[in-house]
Amino acid sequence: MVNKTRLYAVAFVISIIAYAFIGYYIGRHETIKLLGCFSLLFAVYVWLMAKVDEVSVDHWVYASLIFRLLFLFSVPTLSDDFLRFIWDGQLMISGYHPFAHAPIYYFENNLFQNTFQRDLYEHLPKTEYFTVYPPLVQGVFWVSAKVSPNSIAGSIITLRCFNMAAEIGSLWIIKKLLLKFELPKKNILLYALNPLVIIELTGNLHHEALMIFFLLGCVYCMAYNRYTLGAISLGIAISVKLIPLIFLPLFFFRMDWRQAIKFYAVCVLMCVITFLPLLNSEFINGITTGVGYYFHTFEFNASIYYLIRELGFIFYGFNIIAMSGWKLGVASGLLIVIYSFYCSQSKSPKTFAQWPVIVPKVFMFILFIYLLFLTTLHPWYITTLVAFTIFTRYRFSVLWTFMIFLTYAGYSVSGFEENLWITFAEYLVVVGCIVYEFKAPLRELK
Repeated sequence: MVNKTRLYAVAFVISIIAYAFIGYYIGRHETIKLLGCFSLLFAVYVWLMAKVDEVSVDHWVYASLIFRLLFLFSVPTLSDDFLRFIWDGQLMISGYHPFAHAPIYYFENNLFQNTFQRDLYEHLPKTEYFTVYPPLVQGVFWVSAKVSPNSIAGSIITLRCFNMAAEIGSLWIIKKLLLKFELPKKNILLYALNPLVIIELTGNLHHEALMIFFLLGCVYCMAYNRYTLGAISLGIAISVKLIPLIFLPLFFFRMDWRQAIKFYAVCVLMCVITFLPLLNSEFINGITTGVGYYFHTFEFNASIYYLIRELGFIFYGFNIIAMSGWKLGVASGLLIVIYSFYCSQSKSPKTFAQWPVIVPKVFMFILFIYLLFLTTLHPWYITTLVAFTIFTRYRFSVLWTFMIFLTYAGYSVSGFEENLWITFAEYLVVVGCIVYEFKAPLRELK
């Protein structure tokens, strides 16, 4: 029988090699190589989740940090969003408001302050669109530009350090919460070793890493009955990305009215403080225009929306995203409010301190409702779902992290064309897993 330590060593080396290839040698258009490496990583991940014992958990948490550190000097190849992060930072150090104009405005009016900005613009995606990134994460972009004003590589390293710090913080909070909730220590590896989480948050620099940290911080504070700190953490999470706004109805229904007023007041105050440096008419116009793109322009890897879009082609003969996108957003919001109210009416205790395991589960399903109604669902969007899943008995989001990565198969040297068969297979498998988990005998996550 092969020694388990040797098998662990082999799994570690295979992961190191695969992450290095994805970070430094494989472009997103190299579908076979990319999906092959990711599938190998996911297979190792599944094997480790089945074989790692409680004694070895800490070692694999440290290993997950090494996997993240591997990306430190790599340039993201699976997403070009990082160029927009650097661009927004360049605008701020040049004295421009990042929400004032779309990048194309600076090109048309020749407002570049140096050749670096001009060269950066030449590589920017979607130059006609306004930025959509809230003020706190804009501050991170500003720091990256300040630290490295004339280097993309330097800015990337700075941005990655922020994400890695957030990931370390998230893993620390997860460890504490698992202990508090009396859940298996091993569950931390569901997030720590997940290939999609590592690649998208540390490798591709998506700031869900920061949002997850502050959302977990909110749950942690609630678990210890620290409502004010929880509200502060939630307010900061909203200032990183607007998505945490979807969790607000839950607190209204779950708390008594005095507690709710205090919670919302602190949360709003925190948002005001973090938004204030950029808060003016330009910000309001830019952010509303930018967010509007997600309701009437952008579409990718959607579920419910794609079904409605097909009906639109049948009955209207054209793409009805402008008509249906915002309505799906409203429907999502209403369902989230109804679900939040339903959860508040359950027989579980009335304070968060007494129902610790319920909070992540409710957060998970609220986020799942939100994701189902999106017209655009990129792979990194579901990393937050994984962070909450580890505190529940559900594992569909873990399977989803593999299926959603297959959408990268749509990239080629000449551009991108979505393969709807892959999208169909993705949702068929994920929904099937959800149905199975709901029908499976209820069991405690012990």
